Amino acid sequence: TWTETLSQKVDDVSAKYPQDIALRDGLGNTLTYAAMNRTIDQISEELVKGNVKPGDKVGIFQQPGAPWICSLLATWRSGAVYVPLDPRNGLARLGATVGVVEPSAILCDNSVAKDVSELSAPSNCQVINVDQVRKADASVTRRPNPATPNGSAIIVSSSGSTGVPKCIEVRHSSLLNLFEGDSKNWTLGRPNSLQQSAY
Repeated sequence: TWTETLSQKVDDVSAKYPQDIALRDGLGNTLTYAAMNRTIDQISEELVKGNVKPGDKVGIFQQPGAPWICSLLATWRSGAVYVPLDPRNGLARLGATVGVVEPSAILCDNSVAKDVSELSAPSNCQVINVDQVRKADASVTRRPNPATPNGSAIIVSSSGSTGVPKCIEVRHSSLLNLFEGDSKNWTLGRPNSLQQSAY
């Protein structure tokens, strides 16, 4: 039985290797664990200021890259549930997912900010542009992490081929089992499965 959540595992690795490269993507973004954690804290702070509470759903509607991973980890650090909204899947399908999940917040970036309205999010849904957050003051203090191992970590949705996507919630402990198993089976050594995982 796991006593940690995924975001707590990331915190443990970050504390051991603060100046090592944590994230590198094909868009030219490279972040050390320390820089990644600052970005996560900034985004998490904005979620909490936007009244996102533990267990609330947060849609991540950004271009796939290092900032997306920071948004995912900020969602977990806030105790919220990650809902991937990959722009490559088309606005109609994403809008259907948003309609089923009804997120409390959507994290977007400059590249897709103009398209957020097409997702038909609930009127009380906060929209936070992480590109603007990342340019703000980086001196936020880390809040306590309210996520629990048995709490929901992610909502995975089907293709919606029957008209409405089916959504499945996956717990933190289930994802930890998956990542730990992959790490051991493939002898990856130090935790690095994020770079190999689907968004």
